[in-house]
Amino acid sequence: MKANKFTVNTTATKLVTAEPMTRTVYIHSSSGSVYLGGPTMAATSDGLHVPNGDTIAITVPANETLYGIDGAGTATVIVLDWDAAE
Repeated sequence: MKANKFTVNTTATKLVTAEPMTRTVYIHSSSGSVYLGGPTMAATSDGLHVPNGDTIAITVPANETLYGIDGAGTATVIVLDWDAAE
């Protein structure tokens, strides 16, 4: 597993890249709220809400990506993901 830190703002930011296998990743909103969804997210109403301080596990299907957006400013998001190098 590897942990990556992202700064998410009002533009959709890629949090999880596509891999050839289904996997479970953990998303932690360490400052601010983040909304999860696809690459065409344009507003928070397009995504699944992860409130400030919360952590969720999400299954990402093979060959899919996951994006985050913050509608009010900037959020810091930590993603614990599978490490292809391991």
